[in-house]
Amino acid sequence: MCRRAVRDGHQSSRICASVLGSTFFSDNVETIPFRHQTSNQCITKEIAFQTEGAIKKSVSLKYQEWMLICEAVKIDSKEETYYFVSRAYRSNQVFISNSDALDGRVYLVNLSTHIGIRDTSKHVN
Repeated sequence: MCRRAVRDGHQSSRICASVLGSTFFSDNVETIPFRHQTSNQCITKEIAFQTEGAIKKSVSLKYQEWMLICEAVKIDSKEETYYFVSRAYRSNQVFISNSDALDGRVYLVNLSTHIGIRDTSKHVN
């Protein structure tokens, strides 16, 4: 997902707008389309877990994931924030994560489905 989105800047903006415009986010944030180069980048981030069960299962493991950076503005405070979008289990699903302001770790916020992203890793040309 990341390589394809970065190659085509409109694809990354479309993904960010689609995810952050969903009903889960629509009352809380507004997207910032085409504002900075940051919105068109992918980075590797380590996923942290919040629930006791997930923490126990992942105690000796580190989960790194390529993530597309999506910039947004919080509606109530007008503060800029970043969300990170990564592949989920199926080709039309993405995980949305956010950095915690206190510890800087990246935590899962939402699983979005019905997102128009093709999983090109399984296709042969």
